[in-house]
Amino acid sequence: MDRQTEQRQSKLFVNNMVESAIRIGLLVLLLSFTYDIIKPFIIPVLWGQSLP
Repeated sequence: MDRQTEQRQSKLFVNNMVESAIRIGLLVLLLSFTYDIIKPFIIPVLWGQSLP
């Protein structure tokens, strides 16, 4: 491979890695917000399942 092709592939790899890191970070943020919303309802749901 020539140098220009290697540089293009390297830039593409870095762009894909940055995009993946951003998506993973946003997913973690979304999951943490979802957990904060659901957290108050976990105990009552567990109590409801344990009753006969």
